[in-house]
Amino acid sequence: SNSWREVKDNFILLGKLAGATEQAKNIINDLEKLLQNTSQPQNNIRIFVQLNTAPLMTAGRDTFINDIITYAGGENIGAKATTKWPAFSMEEVIRSNPDIIIVSEMGEMTNAAKEIWQKFPDIKAVRDNRIYVMESDLLCQPTPVNFVKAVKQITEWISK
Repeated sequence: SNSWREVKDNFILLGKLAGATEQAKNIINDLEKLLQNTSQPQNNIRIFVQLNTAPLMTAGRDTFINDIITYAGGENIGAKATTKWPAFSMEEVIRSNPDIIIVSEMGEMTNAAKEIWQKFPDIKAVRDNRIYVMESDLLCQPTPVNFVKAVKQITEWISK
């Protein structure tokens, strides 16, 4: 799925196929209410999501992850790219100077991926100790519940 809208539509379609259209709609409505209580527009909190280390990859616009960041009140640095899953150079990230860096969990490589950033103390997220690790399922498995959980988590990090 490419967006929150597609995730919702697919969930309702799945409910319809299972003969549970009303239940599916009710679940989506409940999650939408949770989102309304969660998302608060912030002042240009720039966020970089690291999905891979070599190459350094992130999420562009028209993606589930971009919608998560937007609903949480952040600005996705990767949204300026022309592809959905762009590779970024360290220089591009440094130039973008994110307020928050989110590293998608990468198993044994997670700590190494997070530590890489310590070499760049001029990046605001590094200087302010705002590098967070997020469960990869929340970012990479586009379900309604994961969407809401990810939005809530990022909203908390933005509010810190």
